[in-house]
Amino acid sequence: MSEADYVEPSSDSFWEIGHYKRTVKRCEDGYKLCNDIVQMISERADLEKAYSKSLKAWSKKWTDYLQKGSEYGTMKNTWLASLNEADKLSEIHLTTHNALNDELNREIKDWQKHNYPKTIVNQLKIIKEYDEDFKKAQKPWSKKYLLVEKTKKEYHSAYKSFQSARVHCQNSQLDPQISSEQRKKLEDKVEKYKKEVEITKSKYQQALDDINSYNSRYIEDMNNVYKKCDLFEKERLDFFIQKFHKLQSHLNIYEKMNVAEIYNEFMRVIKSTNPERDLANWSKEYGSGMPMNWPTFEEYSEQMKQIAKNGKKIDSGEINGGVTMTSIKPIEDADTRSLSIGGEYPQRMARNDKLDRNKNKKTNKSLMRSMSTRLSKRFNTFRKRHLLILLFYN
Repeated sequence: MSEADYVEPSSDSFWEIGHYKRTVKRCEDGYKLCNDIVQMISERADLEKAYSKSLKAWSKKWTDYLQKGSEYGTMKNTWLASLNEADKLSEIHLTTHNALNDELNREIKDWQKHNYPKTIVNQLKIIKEYDEDFKKAQKPWSKKYLLVEKTKKEYHSAYKSFQSARVHCQNSQLDPQISSEQRKKLEDKVEKYKKEVEITKSKYQQALDDINSYNSRYIEDMNNVYKKCDLFEKERLDFFIQKFHKLQSHLNIYEKMNVAEIYNEFMRVIKSTNPERDLANWSKEYGSGMPMNWPTFEEYSEQMKQIAKNGKKIDSGEINGGVTMTSIKPIEDADTRSLSIGGEYPQRMARNDKLDRNKNKKTNKSLMRSMSTRLSKRFNTFRKRHLLILLFYN
């Protein structure tokens, strides 16, 4: 059993045996608190980074939308200004994340490593040192204290025995059945316990005098170690205050990063929004303010007639599929003669085409759509030119 377990402390006082351990633990807790503050700042840095990323994604989404959307003019600039604010704020929060992780947390870790060195067995040296110093300061006093407790118990035990013996002796005087010899033995026992009470009381008093004379030395030795712990703890508290000041400085982006300029620029763009100018520009580009080539009377001329004839020749070529025949040559090849209306080759080609269409329906549909589109365009071109010809001939 340890000295602290030998006697149950009479109070929760620091001066009781072993109660200095709370002071030692406070220093140990300082090491853990360094880890805690690093974790807290890291989590805040992660929040800053996540917010920065969210702002950036939000800005990109709506910027892309605006580039393809229907908003226009100075109002579009106002939309973009709100997104520009998000981009700039995103950069600020990303800078804050980097400052918290790369600067502030690194300083705390370096301070922790320097002030809380460890032994080979991964024990904190400063904690081991304070614990040994407290033990050394308390050991002489604890021995005296244990002696006081021991002599007190001996004295109380002797006095209890003396009291019991005296009561028995007094009762024997009233009991006629007890012989004189027995009474004599009881009286001797009373005297024996009486002397024992005096001896134990003297030892108890001597132990008390001894410990009381040592109390001042005990207080001084314990205070010396306690002050070292206090100074070390104060250094930690002062360091933490500095780091919290720095944390506040990093988080207070409105002073450090000139955020006011961002919002002043945002407000300037909002105030420069001009609906009247936007409406006027829209009218000029797409609305009633656009110029128009209104129809006017045009006199007939030979030049227009020639244009109409040329247009007719072109149209006839387009109607024939866009192919112009330039010459005719006789063909004597037997295979080519089968291209006649009653030949076998067209029938064989028809069968092959039917098989191909069954195998490649998707390809044929695409070709048909393409041919339909081309024919439609050519027909529209022919119709326009035909109308032009009629206009000039009439």
